[in-house]
Amino acid sequence: MLVVVFMYLLSLLLCTPLYGNNDILLPSGSKDTLSADDFRNPDRDCAPMTWWHWINGHVTRQGIRKDLEAIHSVGLRGVQIFNTHMYSSRGRVGFASDEWFDMIGYSLHLCDSLGLKLCITSGPGWSGSGGPWISKEQAMKMLVFSETEVEGGNVSQSLNVPQIKEQFYREIAVLAVPSGVTGGQIKELDEKKLSSNRASLAVPSVPSFADSVLNREDILNLTDRMDSDGVLRCELPAGRWTILRFGYTLTGKKVHPAAWDGDGYEVDKLDSLCVRQQFDSHLKVLFEKNSKYLGDTFEGVLFDSYEAGFQNWTASLPERFEEMYGYGLIDWLPVFTGRPIVSMAQSEKVLFDFRRL
Repeated sequence: MLVVVFMYLLSLLLCTPLYGNNDILLPSGSKDTLSADDFRNPDRDCAPMTWWHWINGHVTRQGIRKDLEAIHSVGLRGVQIFNTHMYSSRGRVGFASDEWFDMIGYSLHLCDSLGLKLCITSGPGWSGSGGPWISKEQAMKMLVFSETEVEGGNVSQSLNVPQIKEQFYREIAVLAVPSGVTGGQIKELDEKKLSSNRASLAVPSVPSFADSVLNREDILNLTDRMDSDGVLRCELPAGRWTILRFGYTLTGKKVHPAAWDGDGYEVDKLDSLCVRQQFDSHLKVLFEKNSKYLGDTFEGVLFDSYEAGFQNWTASLPERFEEMYGYGLIDWLPVFTGRPIVSMAQSEKVLFDFRRL
């Protein structure tokens, strides 16, 4: 109750007019001024709302009614539901259970009778979109690679395995490059390949030179020469070669802090079919069960903050990249290890195209 009163007083403070009289300037097309009575008793669409946390399944009809009546009594005109655990013990109502949906329906019924609006987060927790219905194949993914040094000639070599998270890994490509061209030459590479939260679409400042670059003809695609056990068998020209094994794994990010029965992976944001699965498994059900309130009492879906981090891969990304830009990405993958191809400027362009895909 104290939180509700605090939110109400804070909303009044933030809305206090900055002028000497009681008039408040409003956008064009509305009334010229807002009277003192309008300010004290605003329409529902202008009135403040408050967060409403359902803590780890500790939800009852009696509690819902008491909360909403108290919220209404202090002048708030809407709620935003968060289903979080907040380090609490497990309550009686599991997230997205039949009883949980009944509680949502009851809340909407009461909100409608009290003149309150209701929003709900896009999934369990307060950050992102996902849940127990998202499989590993549908979760957020990232590009990974390993390096293995070999001598030219007849090669039969078990390749180092790239990083694997959440026991999920899929192969992309195996490329051989001359060992004399080292990685790490491209500055701020993590940001440029979208594996850092500081990533940006901005055009980077490009150094005019590199210590060494790969020529296109130097890069050998050996993907079909590695067997299912990760053993490479091939014939390479004389010299020292670095075998780059590219794949993708999961970022491992899950929704948080989810109420019980709501824990699960964040959905792959780069795959429309995965996003559709997220919508169909949760929000669509919620909308269908409460369709009579949609667009009025049931005002919408809340996305509080994005805390799922970056993902930089999905299964269809190479095909979409080529369709968008007219050239293939696979043969340019050494750039993602910090090895420039053709020139630093050309390599930066590939990374820029990648970021804006």
